[in-house]
Amino acid sequence: MAQSPGFDMSKLSTATKILVPALVLFILLTAVIPLNRVCTGGETIGNIVNPRICVGIFGLWTGLGIVAGLFAVALLALEVMRALNVNVGIPPKTQGLLALGLGGGVVLFTLLRILIKPLGTQLNAIGALVAAVLALAIGYGAYMRYQEPAIGLPEPGLPGPGAPPPGPGALPPGPPPGPPPPPPAGGGGGFTS
Repeated sequence: MAQSPGFDMSKLSTATKILVPALVLFILLTAVIPLNRVCTGGETIGNIVNPRICVGIFGLWTGLGIVAGLFAVALLALEVMRALNVNVGIPPKTQGLLALGLGGGVVLFTLLRILIKPLGTQLNAIGALVAAVLALAIGYGAYMRYQEPAIGLPEPGLPGPGAPPPGPGALPPGPPPGPPPPPPAGGGGGFTS
């Protein structure tokens, strides 16, 4: 029985196997789990105890977190296109550097969003922990993508991946072209006196 063509996970690199799930979880969970909360109450007035009530507000997608989210979406788009073998017109070495920059941006702006909280709010430890762990996983995956060997088109001046290496039987390059021929002896076309 013939197997139908489909998506083969074994052909994906380890960096892609780390980045895509971490990016999807980062985008979804940081939109749902709040990073900050507002608390009220907890005071005692006479014999009456006012209960402390905390409400989670402000997920990652506010303030500097918007930049982290946009970097995550851009990196996810790049990784999905790479996994589907879509030619994006960017050399492989540059794709690794771009992934490293986007991943570093996700880590940087996520940590800044956690540290710089809106006024009058407290940090929600669970939301901050989830965002920080996923951001660090994205940073590690982006670093692994950057460390991967560039597979793709050869650099200018180098033989392609299928070209045999020059060996003892290879022909040497031909002699360089000589000087241009001298002008005709009859003078033709010059000025006369």
